[in-house]
Amino acid sequence: MMLERIRELPQMGRDALRESINLPREYRGVSNVIISGMGGSGIAGDVVRDLMEDVLPKSIAICKRLTLPAFANENTLVMSLSYSGNTIETISALQDALSKRCKIIGITSGGRMEELFLKNEIPYAKLSSGYLPREAMPYMLFLILNIFSDLGWIEDDFSIDELDAERKKIESVAKQVAKRLQRKMVIIYTKYPSVAHRFKSQLNENSKTVAKYDIITELCHNEINSWTNLGNDLHIIFLRDLEEPRVVSRMVGIIKKLLKSSQYTQIAAKGRTKLNRILYLIWMGDFISYYLAVENRVNPERVHATEFLKAGLSRFSNPEL
Repeated sequence: MMLERIRELPQMGRDALRESINLPREYRGVSNVIISGMGGSGIAGDVVRDLMEDVLPKSIAICKRLTLPAFANENTLVMSLSYSGNTIETISALQDALSKRCKIIGITSGGRMEELFLKNEIPYAKLSSGYLPREAMPYMLFLILNIFSDLGWIEDDFSIDELDAERKKIESVAKQVAKRLQRKMVIIYTKYPSVAHRFKSQLNENSKTVAKYDIITELCHNEINSWTNLGNDLHIIFLRDLEEPRVVSRMVGIIKKLLKSSQYTQIAAKGRTKLNRILYLIWMGDFISYYLAVENRVNPERVHATEFLKAGLSRFSNPEL
């Protein structure tokens, strides 16, 4: 059941940190990293970039298309992520990585990608089956962090015990927020693109709710000018990190005065570390999306439109998006 899987987030992290992949020594010396993945799998890469871009001694690019960026070469580490192992874009990008002689690490539960990993002797982590890709995102996130630690790029400090202690409170707040979002389009504002994208995607897939997002510093240059036309069918959510720069805090304090209190909800992350604060917001969003699905009386697990698309593509021997 999805609710139980959402509650498992901290345990998924602990389980993933026990995994070990035997990586070639030359992987340590790459110049850059590309994380390739779509949907729930790809968001793990987005979170890693937000979390590590200020401390990782390698540049990170995110690839959500059929081919890799032009700079990819034998000095690039490509992390190829697909829970199902059959994601069209990720398979195509993997084949591009092979042609460019990139160093590759895989994460999947099987499918065509596992076949390619085995055929080309690519080190990979095999995920347990039975999850929806978006449910397995926390596991994939911690696998990537563990790999970076094994490569000697980051310190191994991934404790999330304090997050685990917040679960009941997070879930209680999520139920309340979900009631405010029923029959609303949701607009998400935060400093973390990955957190916003994850929340938007969860609302789309689980709650069947239209949502969009923007980054706080960027919206202050343009989107706030559209707030004069906000209707009753919209609700804004500010996802805050109280360790954010003071200027960002001041921005939010000022622009909230342009809104009625009934038009927005503010959620502040708790946590000693950046990892815990980001996961606090992600976990909150996951719970909100589930309880909004309950309010909307929709099945949070089924994604009929995506299934329709996949069925249509399956008629082609070599489908391309």
